[in-house]
Amino acid sequence: MIQQKPDVQTIDGITYQLNSDTPYTGKLIMYYDTGEELSEINYVNGKEHGPSISWDENGRKCSESNSKNGMQMGRGK
Repeated sequence: MIQQKPDVQTIDGITYQLNSDTPYTGKLIMYYDTGEELSEINYVNGKEHGPSISWDENGRKCSESNSKNGMQMGRGK
């Protein structure tokens, strides 16, 4: 089972930390069961904003992208 910190929920395209009505701003980190990082996604006012990175189960970077106000900018790697 994949875990994430902090616990968030998305409602109508806006991401909130659980038990909060304020759109989430910060870094969401998801983990494999092994404890290795799966991804890091940055949020501002409940929308993806800034760099996002993901890794495979062996720790190799497998994708990178950049978002602004919830929209992906350019092509991801």
